[in-house]
Amino acid sequence: IRGGKVESGFATARSEIEFRDQAMKDIVISLAEVPNGFEETRDYFNRLGGKALMMKMLDRLAKYYLSQDKDEKAIAIFRYFIQLDPWAPIVPDHLDMIVDSLKRIGYKRRLDKEQRAIIALFSPQGEWVKKNEPNPAAVAKAVKMAEDYLDTIITNLHKEAIKTNDLDKFKAVVKDYALYLAMFLDNAKSYDKRFYMAEIQFFKLNQYETALEMYAAVVADKRETKFQEEGAYGRILCAGKLGGVEEGVKREVLHKKYSTMGKAQKMKGMPLAKWEAKYVEASDEYARLLPKSTKAIPVSFNAAEMFMRNKLFDEAVRRYSFIVDNHPDHELAGHSANNILECFNQLEDWPEIEKWSKKLLANKRFKGRKPDELNRFVAMAIFKVAYAAIDRGDWDKGATEYL
Repeated sequence: IRGGKVESGFATARSEIEFRDQAMKDIVISLAEVPNGFEETRDYFNRLGGKALMMKMLDRLAKYYLSQDKDEKAIAIFRYFIQLDPWAPIVPDHLDMIVDSLKRIGYKRRLDKEQRAIIALFSPQGEWVKKNEPNPAAVAKAVKMAEDYLDTIITNLHKEAIKTNDLDKFKAVVKDYALYLAMFLDNAKSYDKRFYMAEIQFFKLNQYETALEMYAAVVADKRETKFQEEGAYGRILCAGKLGGVEEGVKREVLHKKYSTMGKAQKMKGMPLAKWEAKYVEASDEYARLLPKSTKAIPVSFNAAEMFMRNKLFDEAVRRYSFIVDNHPDHELAGHSANNILECFNQLEDWPEIEKWSKKLLANKRFKGRKPDELNRFVAMAIFKVAYAAIDRGDWDKGATEYL
């Protein structure tokens, strides 16, 4: 109703509310100046209007304290709010204000302690998150806060560890990396963190077994390929350390004594040791993922040598063949081809000896055996196949081979 008494009444009521609100603001500012302003404000407004009014005025008091750089007093009020209801959806806001105040105050250790307490409280698997499931917005904010704080702690601590080369700091940051992976494995940042954790464990802490697991997880993670090559090679290095395998190829294995072709003494194969098997698994993966990498050559050669030492010739041939087929110009291709012949000699696989001898004769780069020696191998293999066919009564096959 315009121009009437009702409009005038509303205006009067609004003015009274504004006046009362301003009066309470003034009271809050006045109480802020007394030594126990927090307690006085709390008790006064609780008597005046109950808990809701008390909370509203204490929030004003806290913000006034912050405007006056009285962060400790503001922190006390936010802690009181949390104490009243530690499971309230607004708790993340209160804790965020506390952290901001601690940053301004500059208490590094106290800030770190506070942030770590928040990380524990807002763990995705924690009680606070469970109790606030009906409020997904509050949960999302809390979990992100915990993740952000832990991410910052890790970044700063890792930088400090690198700067000081302090082993204790490296150990501490590895624990934080492990905590991050336990809490936020599904987060995109977990990929990088797992790799950096493995790097510290391998290069700084000699924790080869756990580093191997981390590198393997990096390679298996389909979300990213950024560290695929480094992770795959790191896995090999870890298995090598655990199994006593040096990086590269020992020169003495390139000058082994070979048995006379056609007169090898057959021996029973033995299974690989635990870390030899891990090394082979890692080297095979590296060769599969990066077949053209020059690093794939020595690790595949070492894997083949493990099988050859254990008289597992079929497996040895697979890896020697990888080198010959993919890197024919490399020094180790010649040694690999020579070892292939030795493996088939041990296996008495004459058709394969014939095939590989002819293949190597056609390869002008191969210097592991002299041409006349390879020609003798071809002739011997043909004779062996023919003789075996005749021995089992297959005269036609034997005659064909001789021809």
